[in-house]
Amino acid sequence: GWRAYVTARITKFKGRIRHWEVWNEPPNFTEDKTPQAYAKVVASAYDAAKAIDPAVQIGLAAKSNHVNYLAQSIEAGAADKFDFITLHPYENADLVHEGFEGQFMSIVPRLRKMLLDKNPAKANVPIWFTEIGQPVMPADRNSEAQQADALVKIYTMAIAQGVARIHWFDPSDSEGLHFGLTAGDGSKRPAYFAMQTLSSRLGKRPTYLGWLSPGGAYYGFVFETPQGTMLSLWAPPGRTVMQPMSSAVSLIDPRSGAAVSTSSVTVTPKPILVLAPTSSEQAQQWRRDATANKTKAFPWNGDHSATSSVSMTAGSQPNGIFARGMPAPTIVGGVSEFNLSGRNGQTFTVDPTFMSYTTSPIKITVVLRGHGTGEPGFNLKYESNAPLALTDGNGLTSAAEGWHRVTGTAFYEKSWTISNPRFVGFYGYNFTFDSDGPAHSQYSLQKITVSKL
Repeated sequence: GWRAYVTARITKFKGRIRHWEVWNEPPNFTEDKTPQAYAKVVASAYDAAKAIDPAVQIGLAAKSNHVNYLAQSIEAGAADKFDFITLHPYENADLVHEGFEGQFMSIVPRLRKMLLDKNPAKANVPIWFTEIGQPVMPADRNSEAQQADALVKIYTMAIAQGVARIHWFDPSDSEGLHFGLTAGDGSKRPAYFAMQTLSSRLGKRPTYLGWLSPGGAYYGFVFETPQGTMLSLWAPPGRTVMQPMSSAVSLIDPRSGAAVSTSSVTVTPKPILVLAPTSSEQAQQWRRDATANKTKAFPWNGDHSATSSVSMTAGSQPNGIFARGMPAPTIVGGVSEFNLSGRNGQTFTVDPTFMSYTTSPIKITVVLRGHGTGEPGFNLKYESNAPLALTDGNGLTSAAEGWHRVTGTAFYEKSWTISNPRFVGFYGYNFTFDSDGPAHSQYSLQKITVSKL
């Protein structure tokens, strides 16, 4: 039945539709959610479509950034049965405003690692984001500006890492949601003008030259455009940087498209575009520095590729581990700690320069204490290479020990050895301390470390 359906569709639209992705966000909207079932659907669609039109292109798909699902689908029979890959990495995009640029910038490199491992002949297929976006809450008009900023960052970094096509969800509000470049009444949001500015300034086919991040002061991405050399840049959260220019440049506000001439720019978490004449000293410097960096891993918080461990300590800058929505540290008894009371759990992300897709044994060590109330505890769950049927459905595996009960009110050290991690950032994080609700989160963390064994 499926083969007949595909045959009919390809026949009807031959010569008019050239690209088809197989299913929307698999395994969503299916009863059999296994990679094996999806692999059968993909292989059947590919063979049926090519029999009618050998030029048609077939896309392998996954929900969010489910790289491990794609890997297991390829192993199960989808190998060589696709011409491009589509993702909907909403959750990774959600993290960008919190400073998780490195995780977002690793989506394509990580996917290519997987392809080299599972299907080398397809290692360089085009990668599309057929859905990505940020919602606006109607009661919070300021969030419209945040949506515009997110759009600029998402498109900048997607193009920089080699995404071939990026489809913003949504052109206009629909389905009761508020993701649109225009609101339900047709009014144009700042994101509409940001898209317009990027399109006109970067050109139809932007030429990416490389990235800049001097001392981690800001994140900058250099493009050669018909108008000159363009730098799209912004600072990490909470940081402001005064950046002098070697020669006069045009400072462009993406939200409005307005441009002013200047010899220095103030860099904040709000993205800006800076345009320099191609022959200018400033443009030459950007091109030289960006080209030297282009093939290097993007240094989110330094380069951890040669280090044996990464850590995060309350009261100090993260050193290769990051946590979404971690509370500000408090000082109790002269010691800084993260108080996790009232939470369902806490998620953690390891810098992709330290570990990304490749499986190798690690040890996770935490220094923690209870608060003397309730029954605090959690399950350590992590992204693994285990068959998805043996995970929680989202690719997370529980540590063998199971529930860890946090005992006492004094700090102590606890470690877990993990033999099969496969960190891919499906939902933007790699492991979590799942307390199964606020009733069990009456504890504090002082330090967490991930070490290679």
